[in-house]
Amino acid sequence: MLNNIGEILSNLVSFKPVSVVNTGSSASNEGGKESDRDIMVIFKDNDYVERSKLKDLCFNKVRIYPFRISEIRKMISPTPFPRKFYFWWISRNSKVLYGENVLRDLRIKITKKDLKEVIFFERGVALSAMHSFRNGDEKTARISFSKSCLFGTVAGIWLLNNKFISKYDDAVREGKKIFPKNYKLIKKANDLRKGNRKLTEQDVFNNIKYLHNISIKTK
Repeated sequence: MLNNIGEILSNLVSFKPVSVVNTGSSASNEGGKESDRDIMVIFKDNDYVERSKLKDLCFNKVRIYPFRISEIRKMISPTPFPRKFYFWWISRNSKVLYGENVLRDLRIKITKKDLKEVIFFERGVALSAMHSFRNGDEKTARISFSKSCLFGTVAGIWLLNNKFISKYDDAVREGKKIFPKNYKLIKKANDLRKGNRKLTEQDVFNNIKYLHNISIKTK
């Protein structure tokens, strides 16, 4: 994979980006068996290259996402995730492969409103995990279950204990203190993310209940 990443990077550099960044769990060394390698490519606005022109460079579990630098700096890039939290998370879980460290220069102030948005969003992701599980798509269900549980835990810890968590393993450890009754669920979410254990329908429903309870506690 390293050789292929080198080849992909060489091809991406030919498009003259401002920066090429490895983000997510592969950058933070928390990747599991099924983790993708997410590559963020940041362009000057006038040099922006559509994803459709970059996707042929992808292979296996590598995913390439182009961004305009003005949208990064203003944190207004079109993303389905809660934006401020999304940029905060990737800025702390990224490695520059080429060019400028654009993410490092972001000044991100997370508010209680932003964190509540995260919990609300993750409740929707948890619901999608239930639909995926019922439709027999266990892989998607595992990913949705794990991410919603862990990100909901991160936001809940932040709101209730004012502690900033930017690693999944830390979320499990701190979650044991803040949400002791749900520790097994949180730990299982992290184990599943790493490719261990098996998701059950009861896990899916327990996660929906857990995130609902976090919403009540953090009102």
